Amino acid sequence: MFKRIFFPVDLEHKDSLVKALEVAGKLARDCDASVIYAGVTTVTASSVASNPKEFSSQLAAFAREQASQYNVPTESHVITSPDPTANLTSELLEAVDATNADVVVTMSHIPGFLDHFISSNSGTIAAKADVSVFVVR
Repeated sequence: MFKRIFFPVDLEHKDSLVKALEVAGKLARDCDASVIYAGVTTVTASSVASNPKEFSSQLAAFAREQASQYNVPTESHVITSPDPTANLTSELLEAVDATNADVVVTMSHIPGFLDHFISSNSGTIAAKADVSVFVVR
């Protein structure tokens, strides 16, 4: 069914992704697919890493942990952005295409009042992606 699962990861909040990580891991196992863990970093130091190279190492380690936990092939895909806040959704959509993913699994937040007026990143990805998107709440 699916062969390449794209999973956006915010390493700063990886503990809140448990439910969606489980969905991606089980889907990959059931479909004999691989999971691409994609993370966006800045060109300067952040709360996660002091530079893009360190971020890349942390994301690769995260992907290896998930591979071990779910017994599926994984890879990491780093997106370096001058302004992740402004460009996050468009950069993730470009990465979905660049990695030849055929499905996206992403974690959503519990919607609040403003979500009726401003779409979340996951909602925008679901609306604009050319592939299926599973938004896990």
